[in-house]
Amino acid sequence: METRKVTTQLPLLAQGFMQWLMQRLSQYRTRQVTRQMRQPRVWLGLLSCMFALSSFSATATGQNLQAKIDFIVDYDSNADGQVQHAEYWQRRQQMLAAMDRQQNAQVDLQGYQQAQWAVFEGLLDQDRQRQLRQTEVRFAAVDTDQDAVISAAEYHASGARAFAMLDRHHDGVLDGQDVVANVAGTTTQQQRRSSQSRSLQRSPALIMPTSHSVQGMLQMYDQNHDRKISQDEYHAIRQQVFARTDMDGNGGLSAQEYLAEFTDRLDQQIAQSRQHAQTQWTAEFAALDRDGNGILSSVEYHQAGAQGFAQWDTNQDRVVSMQDKLPVMSQSTAQHLPVQLPAPPPAMQRGMEQQHAGQTPTPVARQGVATASGSQVASTAPVNL
Repeated sequence: METRKVTTQLPLLAQGFMQWLMQRLSQYRTRQVTRQMRQPRVWLGLLSCMFALSSFSATATGQNLQAKIDFIVDYDSNADGQVQHAEYWQRRQQMLAAMDRQQNAQVDLQGYQQAQWAVFEGLLDQDRQRQLRQTEVRFAAVDTDQDAVISAAEYHASGARAFAMLDRHHDGVLDGQDVVANVAGTTTQQQRRSSQSRSLQRSPALIMPTSHSVQGMLQMYDQNHDRKISQDEYHAIRQQVFARTDMDGNGGLSAQEYLAEFTDRLDQQIAQSRQHAQTQWTAEFAALDRDGNGILSSVEYHQAGAQGFAQWDTNQDRVVSMQDKLPVMSQSTAQHLPVQLPAPPPAMQRGMEQQHAGQTPTPVARQGVATASGSQVASTAPVNL
């Protein structure tokens, strides 16, 4: 809840900073600024702040866009790419029935988490299979000579290409400036794909950092936590990863070694995601339980639902579609946003309603480290659960 409150305000913060900066530039032109404000280092600092806020704004826009896509996918029962008001409430009623263990129009924490688990486990299983299929594709892409072995040369060449692709300033360092350049392009591409595609895709429940983004690179390779990675630092860490993955020490990575290493870390991430999800659901339940009595009443549930629909129905035509503009949320609005409970696929609905109350204890996962397959175990929370 707190993260959502901050990120939804970032576009407004960026706009405010731009207005302030333009005022200062105007004062400079009319010679109304002090001698200190004319110093080059002051303006360099201001421009750095502007670039940082621009990247935050682009990231927030991308997050809002994906949250809207998630909403449509969750409640679009007839798969027509939009959510009618009646369609939305029908799905909400189904979810309330699944959470209401006593069938008395009241939901306790156990019932809330029980329904969440049924949906979440299905999503995790889908994402696990998807990740494993992608690992096979990645192995084939790195194995350029197609001899079923990734040599050290192929492995490091692949890493060099990934680094060069993200190093937009060509200074041999991945840092915040590269984040700005890449986030803006990624957000634009995401908006273009979403507007052109009829098949909207929900956020994955299982998220692992990859070498396809600067943020992912920083999570995997920034071991001294200085928010930047030099080429030398990057290459040294990748050499260690290669040696660790080469279990038989023959100087090459077989498909089995590559997949085994990734599968182990993938399952660690799933364990972490389960633990994080249960903590998150407890906090979400407390946020929805407005009177704090430990029971989510049908009134509280439907109030949250009404706010959730209105948030995305920006043209107020009782239909949420990709044609609706993204909402610009104030601080007070963001504080009271309802938490979305993903509506399960129809095939999962019966299993969710029959789910038993008890859960299997989850083991504590190890800390994440960079991997040969271009991913790292992370503690990213599942989105909108």
